[in-house]
Amino acid sequence: MKRFIGSTFLFLSFGLYVACTSSSNPSSVATGTDTISATSCESVSFQTQIQPLMGEKCLTCHGSNSRDGDFTTYDNVKREINEIRMHALIIKNMPPSTAPQLTTEESEQLKCWISNGAEDN
Repeated sequence: MKRFIGSTFLFLSFGLYVACTSSSNPSSVATGTDTISATSCESVSFQTQIQPLMGEKCLTCHGSNSRDGDFTTYDNVKREINEIRMHALIIKNMPPSTAPQLTTEESEQLKCWISNGAEDN
């Protein structure tokens, strides 16, 4: 059991390291295989891009009063931001494989929004 926990921690740490260091350009935000410029990254807003994305890709399972996290309001999304980052962007097990997946553009927008402080804008 200790070996499993250690391996899991190592795997998650490596994923976090890669996610945080994969861009050599300081004016860009790492997005996996691509980067998005800081200028366009700053234009990502909760109201315009993130809330509709959550509505389309997340609310089937994470709707009002969900035991698995309610993503219907900004406050609820902000409260779960670390879980969202981990599962949607690092491990990539959300949305589940049976549901429509995030596009590259949607992943980039979510990364930008989180990197910019996950503001209610």
